[in-house]
Amino acid sequence: MANTKQILARVLREAGVPDLLEALTERLAPRDLATLLLHVMEARAAKTGPAEALAAFAQRPPARPSAQDARTLRALDARAFEAATGFEALALSPMCPLGTSHAFGAVHQNNVLSAVRGLELLADPTNVLALLCAERRRDARRRAASIERLCASERVARLVPTRTPGFVPHFQLFALATAGRARDEGAFEAEALVEHLRVHLTFLGRLADLGFRFADVVAEVADTEVSERVLARLGVDRAAVRETVRAHLPGSGQAVLEGLGAALPGPVVDPARELGELLGDAPAALLERLERVREGVLTPLAREFPDVRVRFDPTRAQGLGFYRGLCLRLGATDPTGVPLSLGDGGFTRWTQALLSDQRERFMTSGIGLELVAARFRVT
Repeated sequence: MANTKQILARVLREAGVPDLLEALTERLAPRDLATLLLHVMEARAAKTGPAEALAAFAQRPPARPSAQDARTLRALDARAFEAATGFEALALSPMCPLGTSHAFGAVHQNNVLSAVRGLELLADPTNVLALLCAERRRDARRRAASIERLCASERVARLVPTRTPGFVPHFQLFALATAGRARDEGAFEAEALVEHLRVHLTFLGRLADLGFRFADVVAEVADTEVSERVLARLGVDRAAVRETVRAHLPGSGQAVLEGLGAALPGPVVDPARELGELLGDAPAALLERLERVREGVLTPLAREFPDVRVRFDPTRAQGLGFYRGLCLRLGATDPTGVPLSLGDGGFTRWTQALLSDQRERFMTSGIGLELVAARFRVT
């Protein structure tokens, strides 16, 4: 970030216009700014010939095609949609309004491919699914009893600088979203969590005939309130966790917690009973919620998918401050013996904010089809 600020300062200095940044960001109307930028892009593009285009194509990784076979990705698409029969399938635009990633995920705009005309390339389909759910549920006649279940498989662009193997600037992501109104006893949350996990686990289970193998499949459920309480009891600094843990760095959460010297408990199957001491003076409502998770989520999924390790993670560090309440993680070991995280999801407060209604609930989850294609095919 400091380097970016230094570069910006140099650019503004060399431009010789003292208030250039203020003019572009504050004084120009969005439409006028778009007109200016379109003219700049037109002038620059006019200087580009075939040779320049070829050189740029070779030098810019985000412009390169996927390393995965397109037929394989389309086959994975088809199996994912087949597993999500209870969800309405949508084909989203490759663009969304400028600032969408920041509005929902506080993603820095440097990590998103911004465009002119008030647009950016899609970086996360769940953001757009939240907007669609809010639009549909804004009609009061739909809100009381209706539940929106949407799914999409999209190619997304993320420009997060990372050297982590398997992470690329654009990739195929299958996403689910469920939106509805809270019911007593947390029934909506438990049912949505089960639906999402069932879709993802069914999808993985249907890929054997395509030559894919998944060993040691893990479906982990967590609760951000539980994680906050347990980490606090262990003396872990929440701010340090949020500063260091990154979703694009596999294992960063565990590494940070171990580096802080926390004596971490392992995953559990009966969280209310096994975590009693670590939860301290947790309110009865939280303990009841954990019991509902055991009865309504962990137990039925373990019975339905006996080859999957279904468990509760009491110290999940990733997503604190992003998810609120229940969340999930999917993992598996690839044919070379490397454990990888395949999917993630949880409840957010997006539709609550969009509709100004604290009883609204929204859950989203996604699984990386690009990673599945790259790491789990053996034939």
